[in-house]
Amino acid sequence: MKILVVSLLRIGDFFQQIPHLRALGENHEVHVLVNESLRPVTELFPEFRYHFFPRERLQTFLTSPNCNLLAAFEELRGLCEALRLESFQEIQNWTHNFLSTRLMDLLQAPVKTGAQFQDGELVRARGAETYLNDVWGPSRRPSFQWMDAVQMAVKSPRAGLLGADNHRHGPVYLQIFTSDEKKNWPQDRWLQLARDIRELGEDVRILCAPFELEKMLVDFYAFRVEVLDWRDLQQALSRAKLVISGDTSIVHLAALCRAPILGLYLGSADPYKTAPRQSGARVLWPEVACAPCRHSEMCGQRRHLCSESLNVQTVYNEVVAMMGHGTKSIKISNVRGFEVLPGISARPLLAEAGQGLEQIWAQLVWEFYLGRDHEQNVAPYGSAARLMTQKVVSTKSLRAWTETLNHKLEKTDEILEDLSFLIWNDLKTIGTQNDGMASDTQVRLLTESLRLLWPKTDFFHRLVDSMQVSDENRFLKLKNRKEALREATELVLIQKNLTRRMTQELSEREDNHGARA
Repeated sequence: MKILVVSLLRIGDFFQQIPHLRALGENHEVHVLVNESLRPVTELFPEFRYHFFPRERLQTFLTSPNCNLLAAFEELRGLCEALRLESFQEIQNWTHNFLSTRLMDLLQAPVKTGAQFQDGELVRARGAETYLNDVWGPSRRPSFQWMDAVQMAVKSPRAGLLGADNHRHGPVYLQIFTSDEKKNWPQDRWLQLARDIRELGEDVRILCAPFELEKMLVDFYAFRVEVLDWRDLQQALSRAKLVISGDTSIVHLAALCRAPILGLYLGSADPYKTAPRQSGARVLWPEVACAPCRHSEMCGQRRHLCSESLNVQTVYNEVVAMMGHGTKSIKISNVRGFEVLPGISARPLLAEAGQGLEQIWAQLVWEFYLGRDHEQNVAPYGSAARLMTQKVVSTKSLRAWTETLNHKLEKTDEILEDLSFLIWNDLKTIGTQNDGMASDTQVRLLTESLRLLWPKTDFFHRLVDSMQVSDENRFLKLKNRKEALREATELVLIQKNLTRRMTQELSEREDNHGARA
């Protein structure tokens, strides 16, 4: 089948899509529509055919007083006509923004998947698309990375998690700057880190863009500073012993090159959303109240709190542990350390000490719910429960965790039952003096209890958010609450059925172990 993938995102996002594009390309002819600015990096992946969206040229046509207003229209029409002549059998939207959804309405194919307009009307989001809309806002902790959620939405093949080559003897590369000032770690700390790593006998090299070279040479004159084009950079990262960087496209290219990665995530960088897609990659994330802040906005603090919280010794300890020069890194109270591990169906799982089980569980439940597996005549609870038990070696720890989970589910059931009563009661009072908001305060208190009960998962974000909507349209507000409550109830039911089957699996495992003994 001939498939067009709409990918109108940034370079780092495109790099994260490569494993998914390769999985799709195993059985299909894959074409990719990308922004014109990505043309140089497409040469790194010649296995796909590319079409280029002239975003900057269109913006110039629309804003320049010297350009005909119809020039942008003609340019866009020409692109759409060229794509029509390709006769794609399917078009998949991997971008999920307003521009791409509008563009989907102009493109022609028998099958279209992902967020889209049809005949000028936005097609209602379902399943994984709803998950993307509801869970991908600021301060969210989604269970899936962006592309894994998109893959579920468009139903494209799953991509396995990449691994790192930990047996290299090449240079240690430091990428000092990011595209956003507030995501940068102070240059003097980078310099001290470079000196400390060199003391270990490592070949330390600095990566930078051409316009950064002069600034780099002021402090890093004693190190090899490299300005590389994309092809040379790909080759360099394919030899790297370790890559240390902020949240940049370099991190995601390094993952494709199997270079071990240590990410320093500051400012708007959020490891839950943009951690490297590589098993074993490490991320350090300072724990400050304002992080992550909003993308492409100035830091709202008087001091750069997140960068101040990440000292050189913390990063150095992690480097030493990753390269085998010493013992395991020491946990620092105000810096969270994450490792990317294979989750359910080999999807990336961002694991923090002591929270792996909870995150694996969240992925399992969401995949079950978004795939509507629970609506089948014979729902595959048994096979899903086995996925969970196979992930955990210790039967004792899994049984203890399951007992705690059952207790949380009982409390959640009580909260949802109270919420259901209040929401239905409010629906009945619409049009009366109370006008549907008699129990607003009680509802907020209950949802806050729910949030505190499940602080590390994203099961009930939609329900909590539905309680914070303005009162402009009270009927719509209550309708949203009702739909969010239905979703929450289904998620709890799935968990109860899964835990029941998981308990059976654990009992069988213990019986088999006893028989062998």
